Amino acid sequence: MWSFDNVIMDSDTHQICDEYGEISNFNKPIVFGNHVWLGCRNIVMKGSEIPDGCMVASGSKICGKYVDSNCIMTSGKRVIKHNIHWKRNWAKNNKNI
Repeated sequence: MWSFDNVIMDSDTHQICDEYGEISNFNKPIVFGNHVWLGCRNIVMKGSEIPDGCMVASGSKICGKYVDSNCIMTSGKRVIKHNIHWKRNWAKNNKNI
């Protein structure tokens, strides 16, 4: 599930070459696990991996591989909360709201 205004980039949209013309910034795939929720205004960079059951906090920049599943993550490979479980229609099913 994705909120609004997210940027997903598996490339830099340009090439950077060394003095011999060798490319140094190749494209890398992005891997989303199952049941992932992106909050609003996130940037997910090339080579990122988001495990199953995770939520990405709004305004985060995700780079690299996160290893903990079922967590709330943010920029800098930081995990805010572990062992979470979420569902989209929670408010509809909660009688206390």
